[in-house]
Amino acid sequence: MPRTDGIPLESIFTAANPEAVDLVKRMLRFNPWERISAEEALKHPYLREHHFSDDEVCKTIFYLRENIDQSFFQLTADHPFAFDFEQNELELNELKGNVYFEA
Repeated sequence: MPRTDGIPLESIFTAANPEAVDLVKRMLRFNPWERISAEEALKHPYLREHHFSDDEVCKTIFYLRENIDQSFFQLTADHPFAFDFEQNELELNELKGNVYFEA
């Protein structure tokens, strides 16, 4: 599937605070290295009034971003993924059992 830029969130949430949309965009970055951290999010302008550094416990984590091969984040599959399992009609107890087994 070719890469697309997507639909700008500003065009979907037209009445939203621009700072809120910016924060959501930073939280939804696909690449985890580019995603905003919790500590950075607390300092974001949208959350400024809720940020009390004296009351917050934050652990700073240092990532060696420059040493990570960015191709790691390019998802590819050897074969198309099959959704055949979704075609099964399950009784409620079977579904509960499957969920319990997976969890």
